[in-house]
Amino acid sequence: MRTESAWLETPDGIRMHVRAHEPDGAPGGVIAMIHGLGEHAGRYEHVARYFTARGYAFVCPDLRGHGKTAGKRGYAPSYDTMLADIDLVLGWTAKRHPGLPTCLYGHSMGGNLVLMRLFRGNLPAPIACAVAGSPWLSLHAPPGAATVAVARIASRLMPTFTAKNDLKVDDLTRSEAVRAATREDPDYHRYIGARLFEEVTVAGKTLLDGKRPEAPVPLFVMVGTNDLVVSHEAVLAFIDQCGGTCESKVWEDFYHELHNEPESEEVLGVVADFLTRRMPASAGA
Repeated sequence: MRTESAWLETPDGIRMHVRAHEPDGAPGGVIAMIHGLGEHAGRYEHVARYFTARGYAFVCPDLRGHGKTAGKRGYAPSYDTMLADIDLVLGWTAKRHPGLPTCLYGHSMGGNLVLMRLFRGNLPAPIACAVAGSPWLSLHAPPGAATVAVARIASRLMPTFTAKNDLKVDDLTRSEAVRAATREDPDYHRYIGARLFEEVTVAGKTLLDGKRPEAPVPLFVMVGTNDLVVSHEAVLAFIDQCGGTCESKVWEDFYHELHNEPESEEVLGVVADFLTRRMPASAGA
């Protein structure tokens, strides 16, 4: 695997860091990975190794306010700004790998963003398929009405306001090694902006309202039944509404970060099987 960093500039002048991984030979497909809240591209090195060994290029940006990308930790001016950042990455990826099929893959908050971007349509580059792992559609333990009301007010009166979230490292995965590495990771943070929280929450409700069309490309959704971060029941409800273009996998007793569970090779193998079947002329074919 060959790895390099690139820097993209967003329309509002933010320098976005992107980590690009290439297989040893010519790639047959591309995976664009969108990480979750508080994360960064470096937490997906093992995922990149898995897929580049199977002939895929793997691209993962640090979202604004995350990792090496500029911006206040956990803050974004708006949800639409983050969708525009994804478009920027997809456009750059299409130029870097012209003609190759691309999978848009998101985890947690990234899964929310990927699903919403997919259903809005008018993508800046062709997407062959999409994967949403443990998408944040609703939280496992949603905050009370008073907290939500305060966040709504803060998002309007103090748009750059951020606070620590209630996310616990032990709730992410059953892997003690990953838990320890996350606690010591200087680029991992636990902040979220009031506006970002409100708008991701609204997007989750929109995705669950049952009024959207079928996914425009083949979609794979997965979740663990012991997810202590997002509501796995909400993900199951989404799957039930999803229609014929949606495939799914429910991982019994797995935690939130499916790709970081002790059985991560099995999880990634199921994703690889989906890519082989759903990405035309893909690396895994």
